[in-house]
Amino acid sequence: MLLDELPMSQTIRLCDVAKVPWRNGGGVTQELLAWPSVSDWQLRVSVATIDRDGPFSAYPEVQRCFAVLQGGGVLLRFAEREERVHAGGEALAFDGADAPACDLLAGATLDLNLMVRNQAGQGQMQRARVDQAWTSSAPVRGLFTMAEARLECHASDSGAGNAKKPAVAAGNAIGSAAGTPRRLELEASTLYLDHVGAAQTWTLRSGSQGLCAYWLAFTPA
Repeated sequence: MLLDELPMSQTIRLCDVAKVPWRNGGGVTQELLAWPSVSDWQLRVSVATIDRDGPFSAYPEVQRCFAVLQGGGVLLRFAEREERVHAGGEALAFDGADAPACDLLAGATLDLNLMVRNQAGQGQMQRARVDQAWTSSAPVRGLFTMAEARLECHASDSGAGNAKKPAVAAGNAIGSAAGTPRRLELEASTLYLDHVGAAQTWTLRSGSQGLCAYWLAFTPA
C-alpha cells in the first residue's frame, strides 16, 4: 500500500465533519478519515452517535476497534459473549463480521471507531493517559482527544525514517531543535494523524487527568 498517498500530518476537527445518518436509523456517523477513498477505504476512522438500541453493521474481512467517548456506555452482545464498554475505558477490538447487538446502558453515546481491512494491515486503538509516554513501531499514528490537550512528539535517535529527521511545523505544531519535543496544541474533539515512521515517543499533556483520549496506530501489510 502506498503510504505516501497519506498527508505527512493532518488535524481533523469533529465539528468540521458532516453527520451522515445510518441506514437503520439508529444513529449518525462522522467520517474523519477514509483512506485511500470514501468508496474503497482500507483504513477508516469515524465518530458515531448511537441514540437507540440495535445491531452493528457487519464488516466482513475488517478488523474493528471501538471505544465510547461520551455517555453512559453500551453493552455489546456477540454470539458467544457480552462486552460492556464505558466512556473513557479501554478500547474493544473485534472482528467486524461479528456485528454485535448494541444496547445503550444510560442514553445516547458518542463512540470512536477504527476499521482496517484485513489485507491492508494491522490497526490498534488504546486509551491515552495523561503524562504517560506512548511508543509504537507503526508508521501511521494518531490521537483523538475529547478536550483541549497538548501532544509532545519526541524524535528517536535511531530507527529508519527518524534518524536526523528535521523538525516539522504542521498546523499549530511547534517545531523544535533536535533533542527537544515537537509540541502540538489540539482543540477539543480533534483527530491528529501523523505519517511519522517508527519509534517516536508521544506524550499527552493536559490539566485534566480524566481526559478521554485514544491513541491510534496503523501498520500496512
